[in-house]
Amino acid sequence: MKLSPLYYIDRYDLMVTRRNTTLHRLKQLPPEIIGKRPSEHQWSIAEILRHTLANEIRYLQIAIDPTIKQHELSVRAQWVGNILFRLEQAPPATLEQIVQAFDEVQQTSVDLLLSITKEQLDAEAKAPWGEMVTVRYLIEDLFDHDQFHRGQVHFLITLLHGLPEFEPVPDGINFG
Repeated sequence: MKLSPLYYIDRYDLMVTRRNTTLHRLKQLPPEIIGKRPSEHQWSIAEILRHTLANEIRYLQIAIDPTIKQHELSVRAQWVGNILFRLEQAPPATLEQIVQAFDEVQQTSVDLLLSITKEQLDAEAKAPWGEMVTVRYLIEDLFDHDQFHRGQVHFLITLLHGLPEFEPVPDGINFG
């Protein structure tokens, strides 16, 4: 079953909502947490966020419109060996700069998703790993990839700062 462009707009909206929840949580932490690497071989929270920014541009925007360029704060992963990879070298970025970059990239993504046709979804594009796949496949992969890295960010928050304080849900809130 092939899904309509509206389905991807809803999925993107959910991804952004989850991203904003994560960014809100990060704003409540000490600023040094975002740039701290747990070890020399692990990415910092800032690097993961910048990588997810690069992924959104590559998996969604460039797949639909190849004239789009990477954002200056986005950081791509480079393959080093069979399963090892590292991030491109990039100067440090603050959480505020990263949030602003996400806002800029988000507007372009929304505009593209609102204008995409079923034919464009079924068109082939070159994936970041070199394979030719449909744009539909790349967009789905973006959602999965983003969710994976969001989990990494929450793990690092807990590792570097500890568990968040429990906040009971007030009566009358409906999550349905």
